[in-house]
Amino acid sequence: MSTCSAPVAGHRKPGSAAKCPVHGRGRVAAPIPQTPPASHLGAVHPTMYLLASVEEKNREAAHHLTPVDALSILATDKNRRVRWHVSGNVSASPETLTMLASDVSADVRYSVAMNPAAPPRALAALANDPDVGVRSEARLMAGGRIAEAFAIDLDNAGAIDSLREQTWWEMDADNPAVVLAKTLFPDA
Repeated sequence: MSTCSAPVAGHRKPGSAAKCPVHGRGRVAAPIPQTPPASHLGAVHPTMYLLASVEEKNREAAHHLTPVDALSILATDKNRRVRWHVSGNVSASPETLTMLASDVSADVRYSVAMNPAAPPRALAALANDPDVGVRSEARLMAGGRIAEAFAIDLDNAGAIDSLREQTWWEMDADNPAVVLAKTLFPDA
């Protein structure tokens, strides 16, 4: 598998048969900063993020070294762009990403669906999102995780769809639902 030039685990080369979970279908995710945040607003106290400028909040929300408690504060910001940066941050907590999965902005929800760290429950909720792009991306990401977890071919839509409608993240390979899906829809 060729890898994407982006420095996050799971990236694949854009345009390859296996789509990159962050870049998705030709859409470019926000760049992941490689240097520490310029400001350390949360070093004094996490609520200092509330007093920062939008530019500082965006920078901090996007950076993977920003503390988890600061990301949870930034996730409640009134500025959609700040929430969008948090929703794409692989360092955000599962609770923060789950909260952002129900954000009013489809862009924020889409970014959660693209985030490789999105918790399975959030992906399951987003798989039924009213926005077709969000729904499609969440189903794609959940399908990839299901395929990997249960050694199912990515092209086996029947087995993946069957399991995606259930609490697949609580199952193991010996679960009757997994065995039934693999029996009804064997890999080609």
